[in-house]
Amino acid sequence: MAKKYSPRYTYCLEETNKINVVIPYSKEQEFNQSLLGIGDFEGFPEQKDVIAAVFDLEGFTDFCACVDPQLYVPRFLKEFLDWLYESIREVFTKKTNKKEVILDAELPFFSKFLGDGVLFMWNIDSKKIYDVCNNKKEYDELMNKFLCNIIGSLDLIQWFYGDFYESNGKKYRNAPSRLRCGIARGQVCSVGGGADYVGPCINIASRLQKFHGLGFACYSQGIDIKKGGYERDYILKKVNIRGIGEEELVYVERSDYEKLSPEEKIHFVDP
Repeated sequence: MAKKYSPRYTYCLEETNKINVVIPYSKEQEFNQSLLGIGDFEGFPEQKDVIAAVFDLEGFTDFCACVDPQLYVPRFLKEFLDWLYESIREVFTKKTNKKEVILDAELPFFSKFLGDGVLFMWNIDSKKIYDVCNNKKEYDELMNKFLCNIIGSLDLIQWFYGDFYESNGKKYRNAPSRLRCGIARGQVCSVGGGADYVGPCINIASRLQKFHGLGFACYSQGIDIKKGGYERDYILKKVNIRGIGEEELVYVERSDYEKLSPEEKIHFVDP
């Protein structure tokens, strides 16, 4: 966890009418990368196959620009984050009894607040999935269904935000009325013993969460929507993802895409 740096400063005025700020030498030396709370950079990095999802509150900057944001922004964020984590638990829960909970997938092993949204990462444990399959063909089919169920669940959460907004958001002036979501699968590398992670899929998910008017977009690499049983709900488009590539393939929600204006649809090409 990031640490707060707040030594006791002394302000003084030079003879040349310049302000100096003074702290003890030992306190000045405490300003270093350890404040990030990332941990030991020299430990052996762990690699994981993950689905990275970035949820973003559309219009959050304008929301914070209203009068006296300290009076309402923290309260709104608490309500939103409580709702978001609870929604993830509920959407991924298939059955509950007194002893255990049956889930459609593991819950996210990592989450990070991004200021106007949250990054989540789901572990994709290929070995455990393979171990419960009878043969290689069955593994491919089950893996795609498994991945697509995660994607479909995240899409549901993005749509369920409308209910949250109706019951909670309208209490606030100019509150974000839409939650956007970008998704990508790929390898990530741990930093500081798992305190944080880096990887291209995180950057791609971040790019896709605010992509040319869409509320939802998923990078196609490592995911086959057709084999996963969601062909009717999503369509494949060729797009330019800034900083990634000019002919990248992404899945977009069919109904979401159909609502775009002709000017916005120019950015999407049939593969």
